[in-house]
Amino acid sequence: MSQSQEPDQIRRLHDAKMQFVESWADMGVHWGVPRSMTAVHALLFIEGIPLNMDQMMERLGISRGNASMTLRTLEEWGIVRRTAEEATRRDLFTAEQDVWHLFAAVIRVRKAREIDPLTAVLTRCRAQTSDGLPSDPGLSENYETFNRKLDDMLLYLSLLDSLTTQFARLDRDATREAVALLSRQSPD
Repeated sequence: MSQSQEPDQIRRLHDAKMQFVESWADMGVHWGVPRSMTAVHALLFIEGIPLNMDQMMERLGISRGNASMTLRTLEEWGIVRRTAEEATRRDLFTAEQDVWHLFAAVIRVRKAREIDPLTAVLTRCRAQTSDGLPSDPGLSENYETFNRKLDDMLLYLSLLDSLTTQFARLDRDATREAVALLSRQSPD
């Protein structure tokens, strides 16, 4: 490879990395995660080296406040780590590089933010109608229908909760085995 080809290859690699960052950020929006948060995470993940906040702000065009809040949240999620660079006294940030650990952390956060609160609300709703059926037959039928639907939903959420909890605990090989097992079609 000639030296004249290297700048072109460096540019193509940079462009591909930024395309990944943009695509990851777009996907995050569809998941209800702020665009800047998924962009920061994607940049740290795809670079695979520690970056300081100024480098991220420059590359992504985000404010210091946005970067700071985003990094704090990503640290809370357990998918970004902060270390101090002794020479400059700046904080450096790195993203979890193992995609299996990354997705397990995301599953834990999403479960806590979405499944757990919904389960709590449905459980409270069900408790409001669990102390006996009304004497009016029409209302009694409505109670029974409501309770059956909530019981079905709570059973589903319980199974989903159990499944996500188990997946979040698995390592790479165990996750692959579990997915392979779940992907098998049952004989008809």
